[in-house]
Amino acid sequence: MINSEIKLPRREREKLFRRNEILEAATKLFAEKGYDYTTLDEIAEKAEFGKGTIYNYFKSKEEIFHLIIEQIFEGHFNILSEAIKNTNTFKDLVTIITEDIFKFCLNNKEQFKILVQVRTNNLKLGFKKCSDKCAYYDKEIFIMYKDVLVKSIKSGEIVDMDTDSLIIFYPSFVFPYIVSLISFKGEENIDIKKEVLFLNNLIFNGILKR
Repeated sequence: MINSEIKLPRREREKLFRRNEILEAATKLFAEKGYDYTTLDEIAEKAEFGKGTIYNYFKSKEEIFHLIIEQIFEGHFNILSEAIKNTNTFKDLVTIITEDIFKFCLNNKEQFKILVQVRTNNLKLGFKKCSDKCAYYDKEIFIMYKDVLVKSIKSGEIVDMDTDSLIIFYPSFVFPYIVSLISFKGEENIDIKKEVLFLNNLIFNGILKR
């Protein structure tokens, strides 16, 4: 990232810097106040730019919000793509993805808060929650998970079950757990390796004694 920016002309580097500053300010405000209660004036003030400067880079608050969500989904898409290439079993894939989710949530607190709000439909927005690009990544992620699950069922690694339901269950299981974990333990006391092992054991072995 740094090397690519150095190669850009000074004016382009300055524009990229301002754009990133606006996105960072908006992310903090959306996470703190929610989309509905955040204004462009507040974003401009937080970024220490005039409101007119915001319009040089973005058409609206909605466009800023969409881009933030798109970046989150794109990041998960790229992580999942790499994980699938580098794992041979579904259990290994789940281990890697769960660990990456924990790292994302703990290292990107504002983005995590926004993602939770979107996923749990707590945002009362006057427009569709996902842009076309966001919807594309969401669909592709779903397809990749489904393909892996179908192969794992055929290979006999996991039992035959409703793959669509399992794909929906996984994030709705992991994200709320992380939210509760942070609330009860505090993020500084979370042992990611230990928590991933716990979730994996719960998913693959359950709690019934055999």
